[in-house]
Amino acid sequence: MAEKWLFEIEGRAYAYAETEAKAIRAVQDEASLHDIPFEASKTSSVDEDWADAIPYGGDDNRTCGQIQQAQREARDAAELAATPDPNQLALPIEVLASQYQRAVDQALQERDLREEVRR
Repeated sequence: MAEKWLFEIEGRAYAYAETEAKAIRAVQDEASLHDIPFEASKTSSVDEDWADAIPYGGDDNRTCGQIQQAQREARDAAELAATPDPNQLALPIEVLASQYQRAVDQALQERDLREEVRR
């Protein structure tokens, strides 16, 4: 089953659906408003009046507020999972020392070559 989102329908209602079109269809079907054109957009906030209401198209008896909270927690968890662990980013000191030594050696070799060219 595709992921569902909470959609706001023109500031009047909320629908829980997979797409904007399905959200609009849910409102039109359940509210018997087939002749009225609607626009829908994903929402990150819910009007206070709708926080405790079940959205059109809701199939699990969760309220708009509960759906919004679950989506916020899922988004936060995904962002946290995508954040690299600083401990995993740090290179062991031996690797850093080796890289530094190579850079120093290369700089010394380049200096020696420049001095030879000048002679």
